Amino acid sequence: MKSKKLLFSTLLALGCITTYMTMTSASGGQMGVAASGCSCHGNSQNPATAITVTGIPMGGYIAGTTYPVTLTITNASATLSEAGFDLNFSGGSISAAPANTMIMGTELHHTSPFSLIGGSVNINFNWTAPAAGGAVTLNVSANAVNNNNATSGDQWNKVTLTYTQATPTAITDVNHTPVTLYPNPTSSQMTVKIDQASTFTAISMTGSMIHLNATSTQAGEYSLNTAALANGNYILLINTGKELKHTTFSKK
Repeated sequence: MKSKKLLFSTLLALGCITTYMTMTSASGGQMGVAASGCSCHGNSQNPATAITVTGIPMGGYIAGTTYPVTLTITNASATLSEAGFDLNFSGGSISAAPANTMIMGTELHHTSPFSLIGGSVNINFNWTAPAAGGAVTLNVSANAVNNNNATSGDQWNKVTLTYTQATPTAITDVNHTPVTLYPNPTSSQMTVKIDQASTFTAISMTGSMIHLNATSTQAGEYSLNTAALANGNYILLINTGKELKHTTFSKK
């Protein structure tokens, strides 16, 4: 009789644990839900939680290049104060992830919720494109939650993005195209004038490729951050999405 009571108590406890796990959200984050969605925060996908990813050129990435990426989670509801996410690339690698996140191969997810400030939060990290190139799929699931330890009221969403390797039609020397850069040599900032939207990569004399953060200061003009470059001579590779252009500069 005692053994039957013990068995019944054990099964009842396991049932309670299962129910609790089903009816509560996972504030410490979940892996493997980037493509399927955050079902632990409710069964229905909700477009009120907006997901945007910036930093990877939609016109095509350069193989082996490291890009600074920003994941932005937005929800305007005043009752939702925190956010979480899980994302997974089909190729390349992730680095420089912020606190309260964990990298597992090509997957990145939160380990503690992020506060929504003004209904939004930015999560910054680096993604290095695969050396072999090819199409890369990014799945992202994100949620905005009310932190009541239950699924009620939470709103989650998911997106799938595809990035392809740049396939320029030509590599053109800038002597034949309208491109201006200054100062040259540069120290921490360099301005490039070009009449097309572009991304910029510095190639060292040893072949290392470094993506340069570019800020559009006005139409046809970009400010490039060169502070992290070691002193030396570089090739500046300019990717317009349709062609590659190149010139040279020095860092001193």
